[in-house]
Amino acid sequence: MKVLALQAVNCISCGAALENFQGVSETTCNYCGTVNKIVKPVSVDRKKAGSNLDTKDKKSFENICDILEKSMVAGNYNEAYEYCNKGLELDPTSSDLWSNKAVCAFWKSMSLLSEDKISNTNAREITTFLAAAKDADPDNEHYKETANSISDNLYIVTKFKLDNYTALAVKFNLAFVAYGANSLIDTDRIMTSVVKDYLDLIETSYDIAEDKNTEILKSLISEIKGHTARKYVTEANFFQPPSKDSHKETNLAHHAKIRPFLKVDMLVGKIKKEETDYVDNIEWKGTPQWVKYFMIACVIFFIIVMILS
Repeated sequence: MKVLALQAVNCISCGAALENFQGVSETTCNYCGTVNKIVKPVSVDRKKAGSNLDTKDKKSFENICDILEKSMVAGNYNEAYEYCNKGLELDPTSSDLWSNKAVCAFWKSMSLLSEDKISNTNAREITTFLAAAKDADPDNEHYKETANSISDNLYIVTKFKLDNYTALAVKFNLAFVAYGANSLIDTDRIMTSVVKDYLDLIETSYDIAEDKNTEILKSLISEIKGHTARKYVTEANFFQPPSKDSHKETNLAHHAKIRPFLKVDMLVGKIKKEETDYVDNIEWKGTPQWVKYFMIACVIFFIIVMILS
């Protein structure tokens, strides 16, 4: 199986041109330091693909594959995606075409993600295309490498976007503030939708991989349990940490339609399929203790001032 020699590859995080990417499985961006897994398209095996076509269709199929491969080498994945479709219309059993279509879909998703327009549906189609590649040829050695590299890259860039959620929210608010203060309420709902998409994308990145990396799901559990700037549950009782029997869901969880405790149970179940002895020891984070003590001190101070006055 021949791997296509790409002319250029851009960083999944900052978009800068990567160096020294030929012949390696990963490389580090000199600008932002992100480790990029190299997603490698392949030349379509003409001996397998299109072998049952008649002379006219076979010639057309070969022309389509030639244009497809040149488009991918040049980094024009939108055009390559369309030629994958044309090729699959003639031979829907080509594992190489399905695999290349997954690569194209990945880079199209990266383009949408950079504009904060991606939805989990966009990423889910990658899973469908990879499954079709595997069904067409279970012995396709390129399938596994493609699935794992796409999974790693999708997780890295989505986690980066999620971790920069606050800056993203400010950008949205500035964009909408010109339309009136009431727009900020709508913007809040838009941002919760963005967070939900990011969480779903991270889980999808796990599903895409052939070699499952359970650290991806553990990072999701840590996120939902409040170990970031975002909170999905808070205390029902001021003096007790959140628990399954005593908690309140935050506006973020409500608007994003996330049921935190149910979601964590589901994620733990997926981890246990790979790590049967896994025990979830990540604690639920509520309001920090120092904040509680500060609030109590403020109340006491206010009462004393009222008494003395």
